[in-house]
Amino acid sequence: MSDRLSGIKKTAYHEAGHAVAYCIFGIPFKSVTIQGDEDTYGHVVRDRYPEDFNPDIDSGNTARKLMEKYVMAGIAGQVAEKLVSKNYNWQGAGSDYHKVVDLASYFTGSNKQLEKFIEEMRQKTTSLLKQKKNLMALHAVAKELLKNKTLSSRNVKEIIRQTRGGYPLKRHCLALKSTSLPARPFQIFRNFLRKINIHIPNFKKIR
Repeated sequence: MSDRLSGIKKTAYHEAGHAVAYCIFGIPFKSVTIQGDEDTYGHVVRDRYPEDFNPDIDSGNTARKLMEKYVMAGIAGQVAEKLVSKNYNWQGAGSDYHKVVDLASYFTGSNKQLEKFIEEMRQKTTSLLKQKKNLMALHAVAKELLKNKTLSSRNVKEIIRQTRGGYPLKRHCLALKSTSLPARPFQIFRNFLRKINIHIPNFKKIR
């Protein structure tokens, strides 16, 4: 596709990327829309984090694996947009990136480790969405968003099912081994942002 995609098409692919990733990872969400408001051009309405997911006190393998799913799903919008427009929309993905960094900072030990981890997650997300079946799903969901503006999670799952010949969607399982994460969580990056007067809300308050 051309790097001159219209703004509405870029938004459709961005939000479709999130929605497809949520489905792949089995992350519950309610709907996806490209109807903007005063804050966004579009968004996914998803459920809160699971009650037993507390990264501020638990950085074990199970929590890390779940964190990676949320991080990859958070990056998927930017990655999907890049796949079709050939450019990263840093401004449009700023909110997503902020949330991803906040979550990943619970599991990384320094700014350098955090940056490396985010880049590794971006590469993994790109590889995931480039898989033929997932790329077909991405195109199909974006197309339907352009037609209907808003899709329920059930709509999205049915669209994906149809792109796979009617077979049900199988959840993608991440390897338990983490990619370069240290053994315990740190707040270095969060503290750095606070020092330069960028406020990061408490994790539980943004769930």
